[in-house]
Amino acid sequence: SSGINAEYGADTLCLHLTDLANVLGVLLSCRVPHGSAALDHLSRVIKRFYNTFTMFVKYESNHNHGILRSLEKLAKLVGSTTNQKLYNFLIYLEQTYGDDKGKRNASVIKRQAVSVPGIVYAVEQCERNLIILTKKSKTVDLMEFFKRSTARDFKIETAVLEERFNREIPEAEDQDQPKTKKRKRAGKSAENGA
Repeated sequence: SSGINAEYGADTLCLHLTDLANVLGVLLSCRVPHGSAALDHLSRVIKRFYNTFTMFVKYESNHNHGILRSLEKLAKLVGSTTNQKLYNFLIYLEQTYGDDKGKRNASVIKRQAVSVPGIVYAVEQCERNLIILTKKSKTVDLMEFFKRSTARDFKIETAVLEERFNREIPEAEDQDQPKTKKRKRAGKSAENGA
């Protein structure tokens, strides 16, 4: 009796997560303006969704009643739709972040610098636990629809790096020159006073 209730509860939770994944898919398609409270909330909701999905997968992994059909559907939805929209959203954030970096407030940059890696980590933990569950079940491949995206890879754009480096070198030299002149003047006035 308790096994049936637990399976029913797990199935119900899985259906709610499926609904949430559908809603997230729509929200991730929107281009939320940078610095807005909506973007911060969306980032937190995405991270919480993946953390909850991960906890659910861990629960299923620890109980030997087989993989629920609703979990298979949820994994297919998240892997084929939600993740792809999430990666496109992260690319949008990266591109917009690079375009108007000088115009943005430092607190917005800090929040984004913390939220994006947290989201990526949550997605990777979810995928890791799906792999573990797949290996335990040996019947269903839950990772079939998950694809590794280049949005999660670190990119070093050498052209941008060289441009910024070349721009900063003259600025650093310009800042050093006035300081040395002041020191020389201070040294000369000390010599003249003696």
